[in-house]
Amino acid sequence: MISFLKKNKVNNIEDESIKDKSKFVVVGFTVMIFSFLIFVVSEIYTSISLSKQDLAIAGSGDIEKKTNKALLDMAVAGKNVNEAEYAFIKEVMKFMSPAEFQNFKNSISGMANQFNVQINSLNEGKSEPLGKEYSYILY
Repeated sequence: MISFLKKNKVNNIEDESIKDKSKFVVVGFTVMIFSFLIFVVSEIYTSISLSKQDLAIAGSGDIEKKTNKALLDMAVAGKNVNEAEYAFIKEVMKFMSPAEFQNFKNSISGMANQFNVQINSLNEGKSEPLGKEYSYILY
């Protein structure tokens, strides 16, 4: 009986070079497909974000020019205010006595404090005549 079992026994030699690796192929292919999909989705998202950014930049092209113009206008207005203030004080000094000028300074200091404005200095000087251009103006 032992010989009978031995004769029916088939000598199968397993070839180790040809193993079933289909599980690894399926897992690897699935990982590759997901990686490719993530790459494509991230590229699409990036391109959409860049196009939105380009539209925002293109839409705001004039803002820098407008801002620079506004700053220049504000600087010119500030210069004009300073010149007008100086001319006003110069003219006020021409027709006020020193006591009147001191009263004037005190009165505008109160108004300035009321509106949170600080007057750094009002310089008193020698009065000057109004000149020809102001001599014909009647108030």
